[in-house]
Amino acid sequence: MFSNNNVLSVNYDADIIKNPLLPDRDLYIFNTADDTLLEVVNTVGTLLYGIAVDSGGRVFVSQTDARNTANGRAGTEKDGLEEMENRAFLNQVTMVDCQGLSCSEPVFYDLEPLPPSHPEPGMGLATPFGIQVSEDDSTLIVTAAGSDKLFTMDANTGEVLGRTTVGSVPRGVALLADGDGKPHARLGLKYRG
Repeated sequence: MFSNNNVLSVNYDADIIKNPLLPDRDLYIFNTADDTLLEVVNTVGTLLYGIAVDSGGRVFVSQTDARNTANGRAGTEKDGLEEMENRAFLNQVTMVDCQGLSCSEPVFYDLEPLPPSHPEPGMGLATPFGIQVSEDDSTLIVTAAGSDKLFTMDANTGEVLGRTTVGSVPRGVALLADGDGKPHARLGLKYRG
């Protein structure tokens, strides 16, 4: 077990698991009037890509969470993708409710079936990236950069409502709303490196 974050060093051999001695400090809540740090929310996810906040203070983060607990013996036992059922990450949107005096624990919306199950061909939503919430706070619109998709989710339940293929590596999204605040049009941004 390691107690510092040098695990990316050359020839460093370690069993990497979620380590309470190295907490994730993922989401920082500040008072915008005076920049005072109000709260830190831990364990939102591993690779955080996008953030959106609704009018009630719910925070949505598009992210992938590493399955280090499933692959904790990569260093000493040389475990790999086979031991993780070919799924190194879970594709998720995390919701943290910051409406009250403090933020809730993170709630994870899984975008695909959990291992050992796999998404059906063409249904994967890999690498959720750009994210927006509709003006009426009911719908999330998210890009899946690794699956070339734009998809919608119910902001209250995390249910995936629909998806469409948009081309390679969509990373950003913007919304146009109708008079009731429901998303009327979705605009995706692709990045070509």
